[in-house]
Amino acid sequence: MTPSEIKRARAASLLKELISESIGNLNDEILKGITVTDVVVKKGMYDADVYIDPSIYTENEKKEILKKLKKAAPL
Repeated sequence: MTPSEIKRARAASLLKELISESIGNLNDEILKGITVTDVVVKKGMYDADVYIDPSIYTENEKKEILKKLKKAAPL
């Protein structure tokens, strides 16, 4: 593993922890139950993809969760 890959892996690990904690602190019961499964930091460390576990939600719940997450994104 190269030094840049190690930095990205560390950043992803930290982001996963911080995002999970932040979502848990929101005043929304649906969002509190979200499980962050993975975070993939882009090569330039300017962006990241966050993956959540969708297996326990219906299609309508998934749409509602994404809508609420987009609304909470600035926080």
